[in-house]
Amino acid sequence: MHYACIIGVNHEWPEQRKSLGDIGLARCLSRHCGLPKRRLVEIYDQFATRSNVLYSLEQLLNIRNENPTEDDTLLLYYGGHGKAEEVCTYTESIVDGRIQHEPWLRYDEIVDLLETTFRGGTVWVIVDCCHSGGFGKAVMQRYHDSNNTLNVNYGCIMSVPPGDTAGEEWTMTECFIRAFKGELLCSANASSPYYLSTRKGKHRIKLPQEIVPPENQPDPSKSQPFAHPSWGQVIEFLANEMGRVKGNQLTTLFCGHGMNDGTILTTPCVFAEQFTSMFDPVMCSSEQGRVGGIPRDDSWMVPFVQNAYSVHDEIYIKWTGPLIGSIYNAKSCSNVGSYVIGWLPARIISISDSIACIDVRDVITGNHWTIEVPIGEEIETKNTLLSGLPFGFHLKPQQCVNAVTHLAKQLCYIDASLCPNTRLQILWTDGKFYPGTVLCPEEVVWDNVEEHEVDDHYFVAGPYAPVKWEEEDTTSLVPLGKCVVVNNRHKSFKKNDLVAAQVSVEKSIRQTAKHIDTPEQAMFASLSCSGRKLHPSHEPISNSHDAKEEDCNEWEAYDAEDCEYLPVHIMNDVKRLPLEVLAYHMCYRQSGSFSVVFWKEDSVLSLVPNTFLRLRLDNENECNSDSSDSSNDDDECSEANTTDSNLAPVAPSIDSFEVGSSWWVANQRFARVTLLLSAAFTLGYLLGNRKRI
Repeated sequence: MHYACIIGVNHEWPEQRKSLGDIGLARCLSRHCGLPKRRLVEIYDQFATRSNVLYSLEQLLNIRNENPTEDDTLLLYYGGHGKAEEVCTYTESIVDGRIQHEPWLRYDEIVDLLETTFRGGTVWVIVDCCHSGGFGKAVMQRYHDSNNTLNVNYGCIMSVPPGDTAGEEWTMTECFIRAFKGELLCSANASSPYYLSTRKGKHRIKLPQEIVPPENQPDPSKSQPFAHPSWGQVIEFLANEMGRVKGNQLTTLFCGHGMNDGTILTTPCVFAEQFTSMFDPVMCSSEQGRVGGIPRDDSWMVPFVQNAYSVHDEIYIKWTGPLIGSIYNAKSCSNVGSYVIGWLPARIISISDSIACIDVRDVITGNHWTIEVPIGEEIETKNTLLSGLPFGFHLKPQQCVNAVTHLAKQLCYIDASLCPNTRLQILWTDGKFYPGTVLCPEEVVWDNVEEHEVDDHYFVAGPYAPVKWEEEDTTSLVPLGKCVVVNNRHKSFKKNDLVAAQVSVEKSIRQTAKHIDTPEQAMFASLSCSGRKLHPSHEPISNSHDAKEEDCNEWEAYDAEDCEYLPVHIMNDVKRLPLEVLAYHMCYRQSGSFSVVFWKEDSVLSLVPNTFLRLRLDNENECNSDSSDSSNDDDECSEANTTDSNLAPVAPSIDSFEVGSSWWVANQRFARVTLLLSAAFTLGYLLGNRKRI
């Protein structure tokens, strides 16, 4: 039997809510999937309080428990605002004519209710809100607290990891609405990609009859060129569309019977006891019968696919299937979460003969494992590697820059050479060692670094590491000299061994700190340990585009915050760079050469990886001007050729940052002040004449 609970606090986004949003999903389940009203709960906006959601969900599960079976499936959807540990349900309810305030609904409260009331069933959880990955963390916490057991099979599909923000479009709900209606199709011919809608309307939504023209309609007597997709194929397709449309990194967690090994994920993506379609839903349930995949658009990946990678590069890797390679989990999670679909953060730890050894990590389960994959420019590979920040700019750039600058002024710097998730034993001020793990710079709460992260009693000059304390689930910056890297496979540690190792590390750090006498030296030490360097002004920039210098009029740099290329000046000849400019290196995942750029639109100076630079073609404006006339023009403009060439940087003749930047900003401010004074004078003159009349 199938059951569904749709929770939506989306009154802020009424557009297309009834067709592609939470209300549209409920209507699809009722009208197209035939789900009876008795087994469908809808709770929206002011009615979606914590108490009402828990009560309504419990009542629905009690109906199921009147005649439970192991085949019972629940679809649980939430859309709206969210936090790391809770969803932002409505906080006001009326009881006996009085307004009462309620707290938000915690993820662990939902998990507890499912574990006690939906035993033996399978639940598909779709959470579309900021920090939605927190639901997966709550499931894993329940798993650990229950002696590594769960009563429910979970398929959790979350729009973003726990620490990230989500976009506003209805991409997740639209995807499953179209899948349940039979409008998402698998095809061996991926030449006609299927698009989900976008707020900017860059791509036209293709109807099923356009993807499958009448001449290609299935003939029962012949093999079918199209098939209804499986759950795994829909989720994989959604992972790409979430990246393209919203800049979000889809996060998943599969645990329980049929989920750990991916068996359920190979079944047709339907939500009804009886499913009718002109396409065979069984064909995608086995490797022998599977017909290709859902045609998708990969052009959004182009800015993030590069032909040269370096050791220490932070990347994203597309993963679909069971974990392989050397797998480690700090809490020994057995095979829970061992089947993964989506984009995962990773770091390149070595490169040999175009083969990269990569440490991949899953922030939900805590799993991380090492694999070897070929590296190159091809997108259509089993494990696609993306560099840069393809999934939005989730860290706050200015706060990060301020914090790194603040540390440098204290002769401190972040040592990013340690791989995220590296397990440490850390010597605290009380003389005891405490376990912790290294954080990725994106996970650091940079807002707190200046005032809270560095303890005055704990302060020493030199390198620091961002860590998460395992026992308290909090984060801090700790001196690297107080940290000992431990063997991840050991469960216990001898204090004498730790002390001996720590003494050795402290001695090494003291030697390093001797060479840090100025904030500039601290900042360059941060660059060096991250595998980054400033591009020499006398050397041409090697770019991956085949444009020639005479065909170009200016440089462009990719703005990861706005997800587009913007005009810049290359200024690698600038001397006496301010610390704030150098600090921008911490905002990127890449190592290698960085260039100093002046952003024309914002009138600011910063650092960007050389791989984010390209020469703008003279005819690019013509290409962009026609983008609104055709759904494919946008892709043609975004595609880049990949033939290597050495291009000389076109830099303005500015001798120093102080002169160039001050001149530009001063002129901009003078123009604004002049305009304001003119407007005020004109307004005063008109008002004075009006009084005389």
